[in-house]
Parts: sequence; structure tokens; C-alpha cells
Amino acid sequence: MRFLWKLAFYFFSFLIAIAVLLYLWSIPAVRGIASLAVVASALSTMALFGYSAFARKFGLFDPGLYHKLLFIPWRPLARSWLSFVAYLDNEWRAGKRATGGFAGTLHKLCLVYKPGDVFLGRLMVAGIGLFQPLGQRLERHLFMFAATGAGKTTLLITMLGLHPGNAFVIDPKGQMATILRRRRGKGGDGIAGLGKNVAVLDPYNVVSGVESDHWNPLDEIERAIEREGRTGAVKYAEKISEGLIRIEGKQPFFPRAARKFLTGLILHVLTTEPKEKRNMLRVYELITLGYRDELQEVSEERITSRTGFAYLLHKMSENREYSAIPAASATFDDSKSAGDVMATLKVALSVYDNEEVRAISHRSTFSLHDLKLAEQDVFVCAPVGAINGELSGWFRMLTVLGLGIFEYIQGDLRPKCFFAIDELPSLGNIEKLDKGPAVLRSYGVQLLGIAQTVQALKDAYPDTWTTWVGNADAVYWMATNDNHTAGYLAEILGDANRPDGDRAVLSSDQIQRYLDPSRGNMIVTRFGKRALKLKAAPYFQELPVKYYDPDPEHLEDPARASTRARISSSSGASYKTFETGQEQRRTPPKRERPKPKPEAAKRPKPKEKAKEPYDFNYQFNRVHRARQESHERAKAERANFSPAQEAQAMALFGLSGPCTLNELKKRKKMLEQRAEASPEYKRLVEEAFEILSQRMSA
Repeated sequence: MRFLWKLAFYFFSFLIAIAVLLYLWSIPAVRGIASLAVVASALSTMALFGYSAFARKFGLFDPGLYHKLLFIPWRPLARSWLSFVAYLDNEWRAGKRATGGFAGTLHKLCLVYKPGDVFLGRLMVAGIGLFQPLGQRLERHLFMFAATGAGKTTLLITMLGLHPGNAFVIDPKGQMATILRRRRGKGGDGIAGLGKNVAVLDPYNVVSGVESDHWNPLDEIERAIEREGRTGAVKYAEKISEGLIRIEGKQPFFPRAARKFLTGLILHVLTTEPKEKRNMLRVYELITLGYRDELQEVSEERITSRTGFAYLLHKMSENREYSAIPAASATFDDSKSAGDVMATLKVALSVYDNEEVRAISHRSTFSLHDLKLAEQDVFVCAPVGAINGELSGWFRMLTVLGLGIFEYIQGDLRPKCFFAIDELPSLGNIEKLDKGPAVLRSYGVQLLGIAQTVQALKDAYPDTWTTWVGNADAVYWMATNDNHTAGYLAEILGDANRPDGDRAVLSSDQIQRYLDPSRGNMIVTRFGKRALKLKAAPYFQELPVKYYDPDPEHLEDPARASTRARISSSSGASYKTFETGQEQRRTPPKRERPKPKPEAAKRPKPKEKAKEPYDFNYQFNRVHRARQESHERAKAERANFSPAQEAQAMALFGLSGPCTLNELKKRKKMLEQRAEASPEYKRLVEEAFEILSQRMSA
């Protein structure tokens, strides 16, 4: 009955709309206005196309501003019509004939990119790429299948150049960090920055001209203790162990026992070692040598590493700071399994035999906590072979701990932090993602996983690999020559009704030819909606030149290079010419000082007034008194709160040291967003902000 009412409503609404249009068309004035509207629409469309072509060529086109140029409000009506067509497909045609196929041109014209949307690509009609950027407000995770050389890096640069939130990026070639470091950071030299603190972890120096940041996982635990108290240390230590040690094979007991021991050892190092030794290098040293060196200093006999490790187990059994520490020491009570557990530990932590990794692991110059609590970006760079090989566990630990921090810090994040994990299968099976990556959206994460083939994803997640594709809001399918991957996409696209019967929308062979990298095509499948045929949008065509630095390995298009030169010259910045590739510096021409007129030269100079003698004692006493008064005022303000209140305020804001007032205000804003449902929590945030701001002014 409800279905009949809906059908009757749509039918009579359609008849009324036709009657109204016919009546209005019978009025001469209305016909004139309609004709003018059609002419104005045609002229505005031609002007929009002309501007877009010119702006894209010279690097002035901004995809985030395109929606402001569309002033004819026809899209709401088009969306209503598309909803009606979708209703017919779902209620009338489904089950009677094949309804597979791609979204039409009208549907794609309604997907105009706006700031805050996920960038999908560029509009394509009849195989021709047009200027409209496409985007959609998405919440769940994303995925991308792309072979080597498919153009995924250039598309990711476009997505990151437009994303306003924080970002964690695994960047195999370092190209994204090279091109976007100033855009994501403070900007300068003609680049419009987003104001993030950009950290580049680059042990192999693949990013030229940039010194690698440093990172010590144990500093993240100390940051968590400041925020949550000492009880929060155990779960963060467990995340480090989970990231370094994979559970693989038919005997999971040994890796699980190794994780248990590593968790206890990390907590033991945190509670017994001095500050300069609280790092993973000391943890690895204790696994391989134990307390051998310490015992050797007080003994005349030669101490072996076996003796040193036995003494380490003894000291851990006496450590009562955390119950996990003595429990971990009991892992080696079983002599039969001790050898396998030790072998698992040494293999998992062998990444710290790498001198390049050791050089950046003593301390931290940034914190993964700031990905959610502040304005922070992290680019992790290494060659593809290293990510798949010797550094695989290190990259996995960074990813697992970063996602764990978002889980443990309550509340959503707007805009979400963009996690782009290239070569995802090389990190192995991550338990949190194995249960379903879609749950990360509630923690403030927009996850993008990247793999070259479907089979590689199957190997890493044999039981749940379909959730990566089936539950994703959007899946980007770029160039592939893998039959299994193309066949799986053909299965997703389904069948379409043809005059000669139902046939596949695209066969596996057609998909491989359609996604040829030289064509610049890609397919985007979406959650519960029809797939899209789009043009890829590389950054050197889609972004304005003020959003990225030129790639030093490729010469820039002459038109864009001229625009960059003008922007750089106006700011006095250096740039590389596209003719020679050599760096030059544009400086404004020197202006000659005008020569004095003869009449002015003959005028007698006015007599200078005699300078009064400088009273040094008076000036010194005046400055000294001003400083004393300022000190007394600051002392009076500090007397309004106790050291305990100050410590509580710093813990609430997640601070371990001094910070700027702007950073304090940003953290207050983020805390207040999570406090909308709790007036009491908001009051505590206000009081803590007042205490910290007074201390800074003092």
C-alpha cells in the first residue's frame, strides 16, 4: 500500500510540473525571460570553460574554488531527478533485468568538489577530460589498486595538497614530501602553506635537501603517561610490541610470548633507565646482551651475554612498578620454548641493527600524539625495497602505534587525519585493521590503503580482504595488468542489459586496455552507488603552482614555470628555470636615488640642535625599575595557582614543556569540540587554559 501511495505521489507531481511549465510558457514575458536565461547560461558556460582552460595551463586553477563559479542553481533539481531514477532502478527494474553500468554525465556533473570533500578525480564525458573537479563528502576508509607507474603518487599529491586536516603518509620515493613539505607546512617563497608542523622521517635520505627528523617510540609512552597517568603505559607498550612482532604461521604461541616479553621489557626500561637511555636501542641491547656490560664492570671474570640476560630476568622479576614486568620475566622459565621466543625477538628487532635507523632513534623531534591533538603531518620515506624488506617492521610499528593513539584519545576529529599507507600488504596483517578498517572513522581517521594487486591484499588479509573493498566509501582502480585484479573489478561492475541479452559492463581485457596509464583514465567504485569513469588528476595539471614545489627530477611546463617565476620574484624567492634547470634568484631592480635639484643644493643646511648629554645612570635605573615591576606583577599572578594545578592543566592539554600561545589556543579549541556534551569538562578546559596562559605571560 505504501508503495502505491509513493507511485501516485510521483505521478501527480510530474503532471502538475508539466501543467505549470505549459502555463508559464504561454506567457510572452516568461518566454522572453527564459530565452535570456538560456543565452546567459550558454555565455557563462563558455566563459567558465575559457577561464578554466587558461587557468589550468598557467597554474592558476584552484579546484577548491571551482564550486563558487557555478552560479546557476540547476543541480538541486538534477539531484531530485537522479533520486527518482534510482528509485525506479531499485523498485521496478531490479530483479527483472540487469541494471549494471556507470553513473551518467548528469550524475557526475552534480559531484562538484568542495573543500572538505574527498577528491575523486576530474570529470570525463565521452572519453574527453573536462575541467570540473569531482569530490564527495565521505566518512569510511578508501582504497586504491594501482600498479607501478600508474600515476598514484601524482594523484595522492593532488589529494594531500587539497586536504585541510593532518596527514600521516608512507611515501616510498619521498616525492610527496619533496613537493608538499612547504605546502603542508608554513609555506613561504610563493607557496601557500597550511600551517602544519611537518616531520619527515627519512633514514635513507631519499628526500634531498631535507634532514631527517628523529623518533623514539618510548617518548610516545611518556607523553601518554603525562596525559592519562601511569596506567596508560601498558597499552602503548603493547602497541609497540604488536607493531614489531607479527603473528604468522601455524604456531602463534611463540610470537605472542615474544610480544608479552617485549612489553614487559619496554616498561622495565622506562622505570629503571635514565632519560637518555629510554629508547628502543637500549631495549634491543638488553635483548641481545642483557646486563653483560654492567656486570663486567664489577667483575674480573669474563661475563657472557647469557649471564647478562639471566641477570636481566632477575632484575625484571624484582621490578614491581608494573605487574607486566615480572610476568614478562617468567616467559623464559620454560627452557623448551625459550630459544624460539628469543629467536622471534631478535628477528623482529633486527631493524635496530640498521645504522641509518639507529641514527634517528635516540630521541624524538615530534610526537604522533600531535596528529590528533595539534597541527602535525608525518611523512615516512624509504625506498620501496626497504619497505618490503628490512624496514617492514619499523613501518608497521609506526602505523600500528599511530592508529592506536587515535583509538586511545577519545573523540572524533574534524577534518579527519588522512592516513595514506602505500604498500599496505608489505606491513603484514594488522589486527586492528583485520577486524574492519571502517571503524577508524569514529576515531578521526580517513584511511587510504594502497596495494598493487588484489592477490597481494589477499595474502596479507586472507579472511577479511573483502572488507577493504566492500566497506570502502570509494575504491580507486588505476592501471593494472593483473588478470585477477581486472577480473574482480569486472565482477563488481556487474552486468548490463543489452539488445542481445545481459553482458558484462566491461570484461577483464577491456578494463586493462581502458586503464592504460597513457590514457589517464581511472574507475572509482563507491559504496552503494554506481561506479564513475574519471580522468586522473595529477598535481602538475590540477593544482595551482602556489600549492606545490616543482619536482627537481622533472622540468615544469613552461607556462606554469613562468607563473611560478612571477610569484617567486614578487617574494624574492629562488626558483629553477625550465630552460637550464639552474637555480636563480629574482630581485627587484635597483632604483636610482633622484639627484637633488640645483636650487635645493644651494640652500643652506639648517643648523643641527646640540645633543643633550646621555645620562647612562638614569636610563639604567629606569629599565631596572621597569623589570622589577614586571617581575612583581608576574609573581603576583603566579601566586593565584599552585604547582599541582599547573601540572594538572599541562596534563589536560597534553603538554610536556613550554609552547606558544597559538598552539595553546588550538589545543583548547580541539578539547572544547570534544567537550560539547559535558559542561563540567568544558569548565575544566577553561580553567586550565587560564592557568597556562597566565604562566606564559609571566
